[in-house]
Amino acid sequence: MIHGYFDSKNIDFIFFDKGGTLGFVKENPQSSLEKIRKLTDFLGYKNTPEDFWKILQERNKKLKDWSFANCYEETVEDMCRKWLFFDAPLADKIENNADELVKINSQIKGDRLMYPEAAPVIWELNRRGYRTGLISNTVSPTMVPEELKSADIWDEMEVVILSAEVRIKKPAPQIFLMGCRKAGIAPERCVYIGDQPNRDVEGSRRAGFAGVVLLKTEAWDPEKDKGELRAPDAVVDSLTELLDIFPCR
Repeated sequence: MIHGYFDSKNIDFIFFDKGGTLGFVKENPQSSLEKIRKLTDFLGYKNTPEDFWKILQERNKKLKDWSFANCYEETVEDMCRKWLFFDAPLADKIENNADELVKINSQIKGDRLMYPEAAPVIWELNRRGYRTGLISNTVSPTMVPEELKSADIWDEMEVVILSAEVRIKKPAPQIFLMGCRKAGIAPERCVYIGDQPNRDVEGSRRAGFAGVVLLKTEAWDPEKDKGELRAPDAVVDSLTELLDIFPCR
């Protein structure tokens, strides 16, 4: 663990990222094929699962690049109609099933799992007197809430801001400031916990957060992510190390 630029005594609220920070994706080829087959059967595509996955990967990348460049999250309906399934033979099925289709598309990469230490750490931070919440880029308005409820930490999150609901996404500082306004707290009293410098560190820095803690993952490249806006105040190897940074208040 590397840390030491902000004083935890001045911190009241700890906001978390979701994907890559509280949870991770574990590859599951068999499950992935089943989900692709579910999409092709439901929407009437005649492609093999392997061929359709290649097509979806290209479409997902275009959507992700455009969305990140514009700091804007499309509605699930527009994701399906404009980016992912615009040529579906049974396109009339999209209207009432867009959220489920987007969730299946997200789950093709693998099983979405929570780090086992995520819930105990958040419970303990709350016990120590810190308020906790979540600010996350997510394509579906229902997927992350379902995952947090399943992990028994939904009720621990006083504020939850999802790009799929507010349409703005990280690294735009506005989404971080939305979290602060909803919590009724100044950004100078907040810390953000994330895993990607170009979204989590830069965005919360621009919003004026007191500090940023980075969970070390493959997403972090110290040689690439340089500069004051992308330099975290702390780097941890595990969420459990947050308990060393944030003592009882």
